[in-house]
Amino acid sequence: MMTSAVEEICALDPELPFLAAEAAADLANLRYHEFQRRKAIHRLAGRLKKSIKEASSGVPARFLADPAMLIILSGAIAESSSTDPPSEKIDDLLAKVLGIAEFLSSENLRDHLAKLEEVMNFCAALSQAAIAYRHSLRDSF
Repeated sequence: MMTSAVEEICALDPELPFLAAEAAADLANLRYHEFQRRKAIHRLAGRLKKSIKEASSGVPARFLADPAMLIILSGAIAESSSTDPPSEKIDDLLAKVLGIAEFLSSENLRDHLAKLEEVMNFCAALSQAAIAYRHSLRDSF
């Protein structure tokens, strides 16, 4: 029997580019067609949440996954951000990623269409960044 334990996110996870792309597609369908499939959305949210130990009592959040994943997440946020350039501080990046994970976990995604579109773009950018990272490693050998 296969368990469905949530794993933390990993730069070299072969499923990551596909999971992020599927979440982006599900978000696009939800945004434009009221499509209700959310399995990939919830799986990606779970992985993002599991990878970050939330801050408590003023202590900064901690990233629990591999360091390369920080670079991938930072690139995805920079690519998908429609506002000011993203902060270069890790604490700010982790807060942004946790905010995305919380949004992906919510049941009323369609109530916030601007945020939905930004997170949909983040998921697409995350997929592309994960693929680019894998290609850069492959090309360096």
